[in-house]
Amino acid sequence: MKYRKAEPRDLGEIQDLLNSYQLPASDCKTHLDNFVISEDGDVIVGVGGFERYGQYGLLRSFAVKNSSMRQGIAAEIFSLVSARAIDLGVHRFYLLTTTASGYFERLGFSVCERERVPSAIKGTKQFNEFCPKTAKVMIFRLST
Repeated sequence: MKYRKAEPRDLGEIQDLLNSYQLPASDCKTHLDNFVISEDGDVIVGVGGFERYGQYGLLRSFAVKNSSMRQGIAAEIFSLVSARAIDLGVHRFYLLTTTASGYFERLGFSVCERERVPSAIKGTKQFNEFCPKTAKVMIFRLST
């Protein structure tokens, strides 16, 4: 398995993987510099990324192909994405999820009240358009 920063040539394959899980993919290009992919040969099998808003990051677009699950791919992508975020001065990650709260709790995230989310995160498309109001909001404090 190989991990690397996503490049513009990866965009179509990243969007296909995200779309296969009904995850928002239309705006990934804007934040591609903060995406990491996992490749098995020349096939992308995992992806994860974040949007940066000053000291806050919105974690998003985490997906691993079914055939590659349970190999620690998402955890490694999270580790690499977190390191990039720390390098950029991000102190906290937020995320919205309707299906993966258990997984993210195992990574150290905790549920956060929507009202306590910083306005920079509340102003994102993820928060306002892409994710339903019923999505759980979670927070993770990055070590800096």
